[in-house]
Amino acid sequence: MLTFATVCSFLFSFASGFVKGSKRRAKAIRIFIGILMLLVGAYPVYKLTGGSTFGGTFGLLEDIGAVLGIWSLLVSVYVIPAIRARYKPEFEKGFVDEFKERVGRIRHSLWKGYQSYIWKEYGKVYAEEFRSYQQSIAEIRNQLSGILLLPIAVVLLPFPFLMAVLLVLWLRTFSLDEEPLKTGERAVLILVSIVVIFIETIILLCFVPEAYSLYFNFAYLLGVLLSMVYLGILILRS
Repeated sequence: MLTFATVCSFLFSFASGFVKGSKRRAKAIRIFIGILMLLVGAYPVYKLTGGSTFGGTFGLLEDIGAVLGIWSLLVSVYVIPAIRARYKPEFEKGFVDEFKERVGRIRHSLWKGYQSYIWKEYGKVYAEEFRSYQQSIAEIRNQLSGILLLPIAVVLLPFPFLMAVLLVLWLRTFSLDEEPLKTGERAVLILVSIVVIFIETIILLCFVPEAYSLYFNFAYLLGVLLSMVYLGILILRS
């Protein structure tokens, strides 16, 4: 979903000169993006309701998609933030953060009206809209990053020591406001994430127990569908 929003933002930025002063062209591009969203969302619906699902078999495309989804999740949510010393899940926002968010929305509305009605910069406006979708999605991902450490620990059942370490890191997320992760803790988070990536990749692409593969492919397709639905809701509400 975050990748899709990024692509849409780039598309409108690239086409900003083409759609300037023309609502019809801007609307045409937005309709095109809407069709892409429907196609992306229709694929998991077809797979989840089709005969192949009930037969218990998925194709190589779903296996690769599930692996890439795991890689993308762990690298973007844990590895990169840990390397940059920016891993800090937010379980709730404080008053100051909420106030800044409201001010930002007001400022964005004023900027949007100015660019749309004065300069007719529809491409820039839509590009900024999708950047705001990216930010909203990234915030949700940041909030979930701490919670997801607990179910990820289940993957490490064959490695009790690493599982225990990850559980300690999960408990540690509740005190990050007082003290950020130390260098050693960040290194451990990176190591554990890489181990989980390796385990899931080997299992899904090499061993692939039928029930295990079915579970992860089902979760992957359902995630794609829900992501497109959520992004569509964000667009409709904007």
